[in-house]
Amino acid sequence: MIIAPQGVTVAGNRTRLTRFFDHPCRILFEPLVFSAESPFMSRPDCELTHLWQTSLQRLSQEYQSLPPLERDWITESCAKIASLQQQLHEFFLAAKGEDLCCACAGACCERGTHHMTLANLLAYLQADELPPSPDFVSTCPFLDSQGCRIPVARRPFNCVTFICDEVEKRLSPAQVEDFYRLERNLRYCYEQFDLRYAGSSLRGFLIRAERLGTRPFLARC
Repeated sequence: MIIAPQGVTVAGNRTRLTRFFDHPCRILFEPLVFSAESPFMSRPDCELTHLWQTSLQRLSQEYQSLPPLERDWITESCAKIASLQQQLHEFFLAAKGEDLCCACAGACCERGTHHMTLANLLAYLQADELPPSPDFVSTCPFLDSQGCRIPVARRPFNCVTFICDEVEKRLSPAQVEDFYRLERNLRYCYEQFDLRYAGSSLRGFLIRAERLGTRPFLARC
């Protein structure tokens, strides 16, 4: 069983719970964190909003121009991701994770400002829908007083696969094993997008958009 120490959700700290070469282990590491002093996070909220709007518009136009076979690949891949994320969420619900999240007041969510990925956005576009508009003043752009505005099937990888020690210790060893097996399968699905499209990265859509500049998001790698 993989155990994280207490207090993993405090500011500046995050635990990556995983398995290494199929041997149970305990791994603690710092995530990609953008401090208030970093060039990206120091940008005004209006600039982040503008980057989001223009990048999403570009991505939508690129998606509409894709050939049918490429769109089919996206639809099938997004369906796989959605299925795996729903299965992972069932473990969270079984551990009554929602009650625990309410008690900690979203300490995890405030670390996920830019986790939304290209794959998550394509899940909306292939269904002819748009994601909720982010509020960059909020702790998380997609969090409001009612909770997360993104359905489980379309939430970022990090948001679905992270569970704190308080959640994990409510799961049986068999459930923990199954959780991380599904996590590996889900990571593989996201990595296929990273290998296929220039605009895909688990570091997040906005961060990738800034680095790509005017280059197409859906250019083949």
